[in-house]
Amino acid sequence: MAAARRLFPTQGYHATGIRQITAAARVNLGGVTYHYGSKRKLYHELLREVTGPLVEGFTAAAAGPGTPLDRIEAIVRHFFAHVRGRPEMIPLMVREMAGTGDLAAPVRDVLRTAAPLIGGVIAAGQAAGQIRPGNPLLLTLSTMAQPVYLNLSRKGVRAGAGQDVMDEAHFEQTVEHAVAMVRAMLQAPGKAKS
Repeated sequence: MAAARRLFPTQGYHATGIRQITAAARVNLGGVTYHYGSKRKLYHELLREVTGPLVEGFTAAAAGPGTPLDRIEAIVRHFFAHVRGRPEMIPLMVREMAGTGDLAAPVRDVLRTAAPLIGGVIAAGQAAGQIRPGNPLLLTLSTMAQPVYLNLSRKGVRAGAGQDVMDEAHFEQTVEHAVAMVRAMLQAPGKAKS
């Protein structure tokens, strides 16, 4: 699994072979079949492993205390914390979402759970007059674009600007920036910042 965690995000599913995974893991070729059944099942297990706790955290944050904007902030903070411990998640998810063909079931399941969950918090904020009018799904996508993009662009920002937005020195600043941007985007017009 550790070898798959290194290879699938950088090379993609189709370019990563079982022999390559087992060679990197220094295990017998039959080990993948014995433990997972197939390359596809290994890949799906990896996707479930990196995304499962994300949904659990979103669910807890969505049901947590505070205003809907506070709960959205908690969701964004959880996303950053989750990805920080699992940096391979963003390349895996982006490869799945941008690729051709059907989404892998674990990614599809995460999206089917997270989008209505976050959209529900946004809709509750709209009903309370705290969150701007608009399609809750599109506002959800815009909200999650902040942490996804800041994580996805770290290599380019590091190369172009000399700063890794996710390293130890800049992580908190990056999270605070994303939270402020999301709150400003979602804040209902004419409402004082909460």
